[in-house]
Amino acid sequence: PLEGTVLSRAAKDGIVTEEVQFFSEMDGTKRVDIYAIFCYPEGAKALPAFVWNQAGLGRASEYFPVLGAKRGYAALCIDYPIAGYRSTGGYRIGLELEGDPKQNGIYHAAVALLRAVSYLQSRPEVDPERIGMSGSSWGGFFTTLMAGIDPRLKAAAPMFGCGALQLGNAWW
Repeated sequence: PLEGTVLSRAAKDGIVTEEVQFFSEMDGTKRVDIYAIFCYPEGAKALPAFVWNQAGLGRASEYFPVLGAKRGYAALCIDYPIAGYRSTGGYRIGLELEGDPKQNGIYHAAVALLRAVSYLQSRPEVDPERIGMSGSSWGGFFTTLMAGIDPRLKAAAPMFGCGALQLGNAWW
């Protein structure tokens, strides 16, 4: 079960902003809960929705969810389950892909995003058949990954930026 909880709710200029939390997974005996910001127009019912994935693995922000809500969408942005964030888990997300894949931070972030789509589907403000995902940089990476593994997503718009290539690349 999602065990979704609204932690706070505010309305301003016709847009509702909620801080929410939902259950992601059990990792052994460790419970992982995801913190997110959810925005939608007041009075919303069965709207198309999207998950916004922050660049740089940044903390959840209301910036893109509010922009989406102003354009008639319901939108959600999560805190990845990274150490020091409002989500629990405390994982490190990086390019290391050795050992058990289920102990990799990328795996736990992907589980959190699968659950984020489930959370959107559970909300009356959202049409469960019209959910997409977008993000930039690391958020674009996760958008591309999720488009390949979650058939519930009807659209995906990854955005990538390249900078500081002179500093090298871990995959070269």
